[in-house]
Amino acid sequence: MSARLPPNFKQIYGDGNYRGGAIRSFDTLKRMKEEFGIKRVVNLAYDSMEGISDPNFDCGTERGGSSAGNKMPANPCEPKWAEELGMEFYAAPYWWGARGYESPCEKIKDCPITDAEWSIIKKMLIKGHTYVHCAQGVDRTSAIVSRWTLTADPNATRDGVIADAISYKHGWASGVNQRNYFDDWILEAQPSASVRFGVMYYKYRLPIAVTTLSLGVLGAMTYYALKD
Repeated sequence: MSARLPPNFKQIYGDGNYRGGAIRSFDTLKRMKEEFGIKRVVNLAYDSMEGISDPNFDCGTERGGSSAGNKMPANPCEPKWAEELGMEFYAAPYWWGARGYESPCEKIKDCPITDAEWSIIKKMLIKGHTYVHCAQGVDRTSAIVSRWTLTADPNATRDGVIADAISYKHGWASGVNQRNYFDDWILEAQPSASVRFGVMYYKYRLPIAVTTLSLGVLGAMTYYALKD
């Protein structure tokens, strides 16, 4: 029997990008790599690694080990699983303003992650084959995926990404309406030609028919997409 995929597992814009909830076993992550081609993992929720142990990797953390999600728990399994499978792993500390955490944002306005963290996540999504997740694949994941979609997908609309986020019960977690915090940040997104060219570059790997001039333009756009 195949390992169960995370909750709310679904493909998103880009080359082999996916979203969802917590990865609860090595076999699940291995299946995600082998069956879905995932090479990179972005973990938005330190608390998603709580209550998981694996004696084969001498790892595990109790529930509450991340102080309600505000810091990396001790000895989590997910980074070790990713390393064993040769996958890139990035954990972005994610602030929930509704819970009174200290904001890492430079702006006075509430936001879920810093500009520097967002830049790293964008670069991973541009390259593709990236899994973005929180604990349930709802609020935190929806905020990141929605902003990414508005930035990268030429067919995306503001109303469309918010409707998609709401379809995951976005804003209902823990009885707190977090949409007021996340939606403003989502809708600050600006479509980016350089990001879109970067996605195409990594997806199609420069078809032979591309002219020398196009190569130069595409290369420059990809450079600026990854530089952002």
